[in-house]
Amino acid sequence: MFLEIRFGVLSARYLPGQVIAKADVAEVYAGRPAAVAEVLGALTHEGYLTRQGRSEFVVRTWGREEVEDLFEMRANFEGLAAYRAAERATAAEISLLSALAAEAREPSPGDPDALERVVLENLRFHIEVMRMSRIPQIPDMARMVLPNALHRRIAWS
Repeated sequence: MFLEIRFGVLSARYLPGQVIAKADVAEVYAGRPAAVAEVLGALTHEGYLTRQGRSEFVVRTWGREEVEDLFEMRANFEGLAAYRAAERATAAEISLLSALAAEAREPSPGDPDALERVVLENLRFHIEVMRMSRIPQIPDMARMVLPNALHRRIAWS
């Protein structure tokens, strides 16, 4: 249910501003109310939806200025993370980054699995750089500044 709704948002089956009611999700997926609430809550937490009342959610809309601000903030602290990683990474960690970069593939247009793989490869590379920086707060800041939903939405665009 989670993956199907997420894919629906990313592939524009559910459009920005569209209302998604708990009852409709429960009917379509034959889901128990608790399971539906958990899935919609997780999608809200990841930034795909916003809550509207007790039983309705809305597909998240991202404004241009908001997206630009988020990317600028993330670029600034990821730049710091990369700088620190260059100073602090071990030879083994640098080899890992080289291997991750070598494994990276281009997405195939129209293949959602290939695109998701590219998104995950990119995230793994960036997470490793942040980890190598040895700045404990960086991973949490990254999740907060560029939500999962926005990252995937941009990759799918």
